[in-house]
Amino acid sequence: MILLPEILTESCDGQTAHLRLRVPPELAHFPGHFPSNPLLPGVVQIDWAVRLAERHFNLPRQRFSQLKGLKFTSPVLPGTELDAQLTWLEEKSRLEFTFSAGSRACAAGQIVFSACPDQPAP
Repeated sequence: MILLPEILTESCDGQTAHLRLRVPPELAHFPGHFPSNPLLPGVVQIDWAVRLAERHFNLPRQRFSQLKGLKFTSPVLPGTELDAQLTWLEEKSRLEFTFSAGSRACAAGQIVFSACPDQPAP
């Protein structure tokens, strides 16, 4: 069962990560969304942003607090190659992300985290 994109390239300068991804046609999320016209669900794109950020940033143990400026502007189809940009703003406990396919913006938003109860806020 495939749940994540194929990572073609990746780099990180400490605060911003750039990744080139391929959306596998056999991704587990496609059959139900939608059977005759598969699209990558927005909630999966949000999950990918967090999971990919965890690869590059020393994210403290956090919990989701809110989404800001979330936009899904173009559908992502099976086999699409995406450029992802992930920026971790540690002082604000905020992850900013964009996904694009060439010059076509697909998704963007900000994921804000808050400290877990047993961890002091940054």
